[in-house]
Amino acid sequence: MSSLDAVAARVREAWDELGPERARLRGLFVENHDLPRFASEIRAPTEATAIARLHLGLAVITTTPGVPQLYAGTELGMAGRWPDNRRDMPSWAFDTRARGGRRDGYLGDPGENFALTRALLEARRAHPALRSGDYVELWRPGGSGVPLYAFARAAGESRVIVTLSTGAVSGRVPLRD
Repeated sequence: MSSLDAVAARVREAWDELGPERARLRGLFVENHDLPRFASEIRAPTEATAIARLHLGLAVITTTPGVPQLYAGTELGMAGRWPDNRRDMPSWAFDTRARGGRRDGYLGDPGENFALTRALLEARRAHPALRSGDYVELWRPGGSGVPLYAFARAAGESRVIVTLSTGAVSGRVPLRD
């Protein structure tokens, strides 16, 4: 099972077992103070792939049903295992001009990671469907070889289709009835 299959299965499981109301209220996070930083746990053949996986994790927690929880530094790609996973935010993190560029102890460019996190949270704020909408799975890999997970969220007039991918998608993706 691909990682997107596992993500889709957990989202579907929460939606079915908790019910829509409670699934929308569950906390979603990729790390907290008791765990090694997500950026330190990503297994990837290249740094570019690791950065893409960090960004995918941020997209998952901000678009699937639930309430995203960001531990201080997640939005920057902060890395670290005990005790480094509990280090304070650096002073440069609060200065937009100083945030960009490579930094030791961070995956990728903290400024770019922050900008993506901000954009995802702004999209969530702008589209009520991402905060309180129903969830309908449209596609998951399921052994198809298509590394795509797609779902729809809808609340009133707000409707969003989210597609997440772990690789290049080529050709036509068959839609389910």
